[in-house]
Amino acid sequence: MRVFGIPLGIGDREDSVDKDGVRKPSSLWFIVHFFNDAHITTVVTASGEEAEDWIEEVLWVHRSRLSRLIVGLDVEWRPNFGGQYNNPAAVLQLCVGQRCLVFQLLHCDYIPDALSDFLSDDRFTFTGVGVDEDVEKLVADHDLWVANAKDLCEIAAEEMGRGELRREGLKGLAREVLGRVVEKPRRNL
Repeated sequence: MRVFGIPLGIGDREDSVDKDGVRKPSSLWFIVHFFNDAHITTVVTASGEEAEDWIEEVLWVHRSRLSRLIVGLDVEWRPNFGGQYNNPAAVLQLCVGQRCLVFQLLHCDYIPDALSDFLSDDRFTFTGVGVDEDVEKLVADHDLWVANAKDLCEIAAEEMGRGELRREGLKGLAREVLGRVVEKPRRNL
């Protein structure tokens, strides 16, 4: 998997200031090449308006299949050490088809109602590895409810008749189910 930052015009902009002098967050757009099979358009943003636009586009593009829409969901937060402080969910990642949103919850100007409505729409199935923990974190930290979540490990274990898949992470699941090696780069801290 390779990631390239490609300016796509509308989303590749500097922070701007609205008519009241309030700074609006910027957005970055990327094309992610996934195993040379797919080119995924990804927006990384702290803009509630940009998140609304992403949702609107997804709903429009997939309008004929909304009753069976599958949405990849992942949530990131800093680890909680010592149990004294509960770090809040910082980033929400949503993917539908070849469109992904990386929404910076901790830095966003606002969480749009459209996002809450999207997540709570029971026509959609939200999937991920360890998705139940992600869903709990969204509710606890941001009062965002996810109506219909399914863990990919559970689905794979049931469909393939292999209970051991319930204990796999994303890399293991990709290897066992898709026959693909996912390399997640290590960050040097």
